[in-house]
Order: sequence, then structure tokens, then C-alpha cells
Amino acid sequence: MAIALTPFRAMCGFRELQEIRRLVLGASPERFALGDIAVVHAFVDNPSAETFKPFFASIMKADAETVNAAVDTLLRDGARRLSLNRLGDEERTAVELALELNAQFPGDVGVFCAFFLQVIDLAPGEAIFLGAGEPHAYVSGGTHRTHRARLGFH
Repeated sequence: MAIALTPFRAMCGFRELQEIRRLVLGASPERFALGDIAVVHAFVDNPSAETFKPFFASIMKADAETVNAAVDTLLRDGARRLSLNRLGDEERTAVELALELNAQFPGDVGVFCAFFLQVIDLAPGEAIFLGAGEPHAYVSGGTHRTHRARLGFH
């Protein structure tokens, strides 16, 4: 569990697959092809858990040089589209977050998570539960993490 002490932003759990598909299509599927473009098109053509898993894995397992180049291309195009005001609300939020993540961790594969994970904004005193094995990242703000070891929550 994470309890916000200040305004807090996190990414926790995957977005709905149709939302991920819209974001990938909006940014251009080729921007997400860090390996086999076929896995990207398989997901875009048929968004399901079976097609998302290899698509996501292809990004997360790509070598650092490939990731760095892909992040640069993705963000250069996203920043251009942002400056031209050619993004819908979902896309704008994802691109702005990706730019913020890249400023903190330049060229890191986690920048792509701005398009895949749910963005959660908490006010002080609000909390989220992070299930075991659930992908998550803290973006900004302060929290107090509570662990209940006797119940096995980690």
C-alpha cells in the first residue's frame, strides 16, 4: 500500500488493452517495434492478453542501444505532435509523462510504460494498493509505504 503524503503520481497496473492500442496507433506502431514488428501488428490487429504479452516483452527485453534509439524517436515525434496540439487527452497525458520519465531516466525502457500503465494521481491522504507482481512505478510526490508482512503483502 502506498499512502500519499503530498500530491503524488504513480503508474500502477496495465491500462485497458483497447486504450493501449489507441495510444500505440496514435504514436505509430512502428515506434514500438524494438524487435519483430509482427508482434506489434499482432497486438494492434487483435488486442488480447495473448498478443499483448509478447509485444510488451519485446520492448522490455530489447537491448539498451535499441531502446535508447527508440525512446529518442518516440519522444521526438511526440514532442513535435504536442507542440502542434495534435494529440487527444489520452495521448497528451502519455506523451507528457513519457517526456517527464525520460528527463528523470534518459533513454530508459520504462519511458514506454507511460503508454502501457495506468496513471494514478493521489491527493494527500489517499492511497493505492499494489498487488504482488503488479507493475508499478512512482513518478512524483511523497508516500509512506505500509507493509503487512504477517499477511504476506509485499
